[in-house]
Amino acid sequence: MSLCLLTCLILEQLSQVASSKLMAQSEHAYLGISQDLTYTLAELYFETAYNASLLLHKASFLASLAAGTACPHVVLSVCAWGAKYVCTNTFRSLED
Repeated sequence: MSLCLLTCLILEQLSQVASSKLMAQSEHAYLGISQDLTYTLAELYFETAYNASLLLHKASFLASLAAGTACPHVVLSVCAWGAKYVCTNTFRSLED
């Protein structure tokens, strides 16, 4: 068996283990991101994005997030934007 094939098999098995763990945590995670972190990042998005309310209605977005019906690409985009400001807010709160 070639090294490349063996590596592919190991990666496939690791991927299956990871996906089964995500399925087990599905009540507490959305798209692999913990529910608490998702809400924190969403709050940071709405606090920091200029004219965020023109793109997303905050109450509707949070309701769809809670229901699990939010579009995955929108949730990941909001989380990515919010993640940009996690360190900034952490350092700001440490200085206060």
